[in-house]
Amino acid sequence: KFTMNKLMKYMFFSSLFFLIGCGFKISNNILHSEFYVQSVENEQNKKIDFLIKQSLKNTLSNKDARKNIILKIQNSKLESINEKNKKNKITKYEMVVTTKVKVFFINEDKTDEINVISSGIYNVASAHISTKQNQDNLEKFLSNKNVEKILRKLEIIKDDI
Repeated sequence: KFTMNKLMKYMFFSSLFFLIGCGFKISNNILHSEFYVQSVENEQNKKIDFLIKQSLKNTLSNKDARKNIILKIQNSKLESINEKNKKNKITKYEMVVTTKVKVFFINEDKTDEINVISSGIYNVASAHISTKQNQDNLEKFLSNKNVEKILRKLEIIKDDI
């Protein structure tokens, strides 16, 4: 007899076998072996530039990688009022971080450009130091978000080279 229980076990093991055998790799490992950041030039907003620069250099740090690249990073940060209360006092700000990366492929004599945008909102607290901490936390979060987007686009670009 072929019962429902046996059928479920069969489907489970066959799908498990299929998924294990497909050869899927984690994308950061792929990028790590593909790219090495030889140098990074940055402009404008110093804190965001530093966060993005360090994160990209740490992720793409394999000196044995097949493609050596030079990155030129331009960041801009725009803050605007997002919300006011009944007393016309500002309660929330919106921050938009735009990152433009020129990627120079050294061995291929090719240049590519990556543009990413991330936005978020932070609260204005009663104490200025708390507001500043909220702003700093959002800057770090948006910088990390932009790095993730840059890495995803680099993965797409690597297939075109």
